[in-house]
Amino acid sequence: MRSYLLLGLLLLPCLLPAQSADSLNQASLALIQAEKYTEALPLVQQAAALGQPQAQFHLGIMYANGIAMERNDSLAAHWWLLAARQAWRDAQFMTAQVCFSHNKPQEGLSWLQAAANNGDFEAMYLHAMLQLEGKAMPADTLSGLPAARALAFRAQPRTHDDSAYVALIRCQLANAYYKDIWQTDLSDIDVYAWLLICNECKRLLPFPRQNEIIYQIEQLGYNLDSGEKQAAADMAGKWMGAALRNVSKTGNME
Repeated sequence: MRSYLLLGLLLLPCLLPAQSADSLNQASLALIQAEKYTEALPLVQQAAALGQPQAQFHLGIMYANGIAMERNDSLAAHWWLLAARQAWRDAQFMTAQVCFSHNKPQEGLSWLQAAANNGDFEAMYLHAMLQLEGKAMPADTLSGLPAARALAFRAQPRTHDDSAYVALIRCQLANAYYKDIWQTDLSDIDVYAWLLICNECKRLLPFPRQNEIIYQIEQLGYNLDSGEKQAAADMAGKWMGAALRNVSKTGNME
């Protein structure tokens, strides 16, 4: 029993800072939500100094926007980087943006990938698009296809914004396949399947893009008979893991 008590006393100084940091962070969050930023600032600073990653991220936001203090982009980047190193997703995303703005594309891509791996849908979208546009790996834009397709069929986005990023990448892929930008030699049935998938989520897209999807489906549809359209609809449903809602039994758009 004595040895356990002694061990507890030895560990106590190590445990207290983390607990204190979390409690300070929670108190600061309540003040931030109440828009009492001046009162929240010292609590955020203390929690951040003790290594609390959410507080470090929020301190970076406050520095970046001049909230309750003078704006300081360098200190914002400093605190975001500390939080990013602790795998705080939003800080990873912001650190990527800082790297891109300072002409450090490889570091930016690395942090963007970290945020994407951590579940950030915007980071997934941007990382996939940078690859598809040849900005991540100029020698081979097709290397970005696996990441893009993974996002296109990612299950159960949490928010409306997450769903919108999934819709955007689906339609970027469908448009590229339709125009054969990458010369992948997909069949018309495959391309029609991609367009039908795009049609499923078109309400999340800007209105001009919605019209473009409808036009592309109609134009490509002229080349396919009802059996081929149904094959494309079945293929699209298989990729998505569910039957399409916006097509008829003959594969025509509804």
